Amino acid sequence: MSRVGVCYVRKPVQKSIAELIATIAKHDLPRNRWPTLFQFLEQFVHSDDTRQREVHTHLLCVCVLVVFV
Repeated sequence: MSRVGVCYVRKPVQKSIAELIATIAKHDLPRNRWPTLFQFLEQFVHSDDTRQREVHTHLLCVCVLVVFV
C-alpha cells in the first residue's frame, strides 16, 4: 500500500485528482509557488457541506503525506 493509501477514498477519480494536486504541491510549495494551498483546503475542511469536507479532508491528508513525508 502506498503512503496515499492511508487516506482512503472509495472514488478512484477523487483519489487520482488528490494525488495529482499533491504531486504538484510537492514541487511548487518548496519554491513558494502555491502559498495559499493549505488555507484554501482548510476553509473547506470546516464546511457545513459533508461532501466538501470529505473531499477536501482527503486532499489535505494526501498533500501532507506526499509533501512532508
